[in-house]
Amino acid sequence: MLGIRCGRGGPLISHLFFADDSILFCRASNISYSRIRSILRIYEQGSGQQVNIQKSKVTFSSNVKLSIKRSIIESLEIESGNTQDRYLGLPTLVGRNKRLLFNDMKERLWKKIRGWKGSLFSFGGKEVLIKAVAQAIPTYAMSIFRLPVSLYKDLTAMTSKFWWGSRNGRRKISWVKWDQLCLPKQCRGLGFRDLALFNHALLGNQAWRILKNPDALAAQILRAKYFKGAGFLEAPIGNGCSHIWRGII
Repeated sequence: MLGIRCGRGGPLISHLFFADDSILFCRASNISYSRIRSILRIYEQGSGQQVNIQKSKVTFSSNVKLSIKRSIIESLEIESGNTQDRYLGLPTLVGRNKRLLFNDMKERLWKKIRGWKGSLFSFGGKEVLIKAVAQAIPTYAMSIFRLPVSLYKDLTAMTSKFWWGSRNGRRKISWVKWDQLCLPKQCRGLGFRDLALFNHALLGNQAWRILKNPDALAAQILRAKYFKGAGFLEAPIGNGCSHIWRGII
C-alpha cells in the first residue's frame, strides 16, 4: 500500500500513530481501500479489538473525482471528513484561513470562563484555574503554530477579566499590569504565562528537535519541502509556505 509524499524526495508516509489514534494514507483507489479493509480485519482478529467505524473518517484530496469518492465511501462504510472535524482542538484539515484555525480557542476559553462566573473563587482558586485550565487550552496549538498577536491579546484580556472579576456586569479595576503578574513569584509576580513568549519557546523547541534529530519523520518532511540541499539554520521562509513552517523558522 503506497503512502503519500509531502514534497519531492520526501519520505513516503503510509501511517501515523498517536496515542490510541491512527491515520492511514494511500491512493484513492478501490484496490488501496480493499487492502486497508484487509489490514484492519487482520488487526481485529489478531488483537481482539475492533475499529470504531462511527469514530472513523475518510478524507480525500481535492483532485479526487466525486465518483471515486462515493465508491470508496460506500465500500468502506465510513463517513467523509470535512473542515469542521477537529483533533486535539485543531482542525484536521488546515488551510490558509487563520481565523477559522484559531477562533475555536477563543470560544473554548470563553465557555470555560462563562461557566466559572457563577461560582465564588478566592484568588488562590482563580490562580489554579488560570494555570491548569485557561492557559493550558492553547498549549497544543502553540507547539505547532505561531498564534496571531491579536489572539494573544484576546486570550489575555479574557483571562485578566476573570482574574480581576466584575460587578454588575462592569469590570473591576486592574490594580497590577498583567505583565507584572506573568513574572515569577520570587520577582513579585504570580507566574502566569506570557502567551507570546511561551509560544516562541515551544516553537523554538520544535526547531531544536529538527536540528538535533534530522532523521526524524517531521525533519525529513520539512527538509524535502522547504530546505532541500541546505542546512536548517540557512533555510529560507519562502513564499506560500505553511503556517507550521512559518512559525518554526
